[in-house]
Amino acid sequence: MKTLPTILAALLLASGAALPPAAQAAAPQQRLQAPGWYRTMVGDAEVTALSDGTVTIPLDQLLTQTTPARVAARLARSYLGTQVETSINAFLVNTGTHLVLVDTGAGALFGPGAGRLQDSIRAAGYRAEDIDAVLLTHIHGDHSGDWRPRAACCSPTRPSTSTGATPISG
Repeated sequence: MKTLPTILAALLLASGAALPPAAQAAAPQQRLQAPGWYRTMVGDAEVTALSDGTVTIPLDQLLTQTTPARVAARLARSYLGTQVETSINAFLVNTGTHLVLVDTGAGALFGPGAGRLQDSIRAAGYRAEDIDAVLLTHIHGDHSGDWRPRAACCSPTRPSTSTGATPISG
């Protein structure tokens, strides 16, 4: 019966040799998981969702084409109040050759519950200096509040854009 484990080990080794080589990105893909971030593959790109923290928002003031009383009543049916905690997120896209930050979080704009993006970047195994480009999806505080032109991830040699595709050279 000692031959069965030997055969299984040989099969496992042989199947690993048939796999394509891993991408050799400037910032290697991490493929790990921990609090503060979530990672998944989208095609050949590794996408990491990063937490910048949370903020409590007043839904009865935020929602339009209704009244605060109607919003409060609808929320109460589900045992919810009008103050709702919501997440502030950004994304890192590792293409295998480039690392793109999508949005920059709220930073200090939304109070002490936010401003954790740099910590989440580090927890996910990256450094701000590894980022090649920054793409801002739109200019709301929770998406662009921590955009700092002098920051390592936003230096003049690393382009930023909010108008479409991020220019990436080379």
